[in-house]
Amino acid sequence: MVFLDYAAAFDSPDRERLYEVMKADGLPSKYVNLLREMNRDSKAVVRTGAGRSEPFDVQTGVCQGSVAGPIMFNYVIDNILHRATEGVTDGILLWPSDKILCDLEYADDIVLFAQNTPELQRLIDRIVTFSDAYGLKLRPDKCKQLSVSATPAQPLHIYGEPLEIVDSFCYLGSVVTNTGSFEADIKQRVAKATAAFNLLSRCLWSTSIDSSTKLRVYLIAIRPILLYGSETWSAPSGILSQLNVAERRFMRRMLGYRWPDTYSNEQLYAKVDAIYSKIRHSPSTLPPPSSVVAANRLRLLGHIFRRPPNRLSQLAVRFRGAPSWRRLPGSG
Repeated sequence: MVFLDYAAAFDSPDRERLYEVMKADGLPSKYVNLLREMNRDSKAVVRTGAGRSEPFDVQTGVCQGSVAGPIMFNYVIDNILHRATEGVTDGILLWPSDKILCDLEYADDIVLFAQNTPELQRLIDRIVTFSDAYGLKLRPDKCKQLSVSATPAQPLHIYGEPLEIVDSFCYLGSVVTNTGSFEADIKQRVAKATAAFNLLSRCLWSTSIDSSTKLRVYLIAIRPILLYGSETWSAPSGILSQLNVAERRFMRRMLGYRWPDTYSNEQLYAKVDAIYSKIRHSPSTLPPPSSVVAANRLRLLGHIFRRPPNRLSQLAVRFRGAPSWRRLPGSG
């Protein structure tokens, strides 16, 4: 697989080509004309410590921060990927269906899939061609290649430059590895939650702030970071227990427990549950992170299985690999 990165993605699309795409996709002319007028004669300035530069014309790109900007950009990316993958038979067969998965994208965060290096190189070349036509340029130094193969991967090229081959990549905030393990992602979650906890240490470590207030802050600001992306985790209990260990460490600090004080985990949970019950105004037990992960996974599966059976999410969940597929040694 290859993770693509565009240079100045939102600032680069050719506007006239963009308006043509919007018309071709069926957007009424009055809306296309309205967007055209909104972007006509647009200018920008550069603000520095010495003041502002003279205004200069901006003739490409879409306005970041506006309501219409992301929608307009999606027209460009959708058209590029649609044309680049049209008729492509290379990719991952979601057996037992006949659906071929060759790309996933969220705005300009794009990942491509193929069974082998030549197939993937052909797909990259097509995307480069259609991207260039819209004024978008890929950054070879930021694009990464990740291979799930028992044999050494051959480097792919963009604009003649070889791509870096990596063992893991952070895509949409989650770590993807060449072994399919979630351990690296969970370790990253613990590290990010710890960093966020330390940023709020003046609040969470303070003895002058009520424990229920600190627990509310933790549940709102820290725990979502710890459990980000947990709906997709498929990890053994031993790895998930790292989340529980991290949360117990946070709770001990919030409650003012310091070495050499000795409090068992049972005593800690009893204290936390008492505070949580106060917040909920009824007897309640704060579920540990590992239990929340299980609930999150079940909730996501419920959403997926309520969708039509031909949707990509259902096909991906039901995917079991073609009969000829074999699991790589050490892939879990």
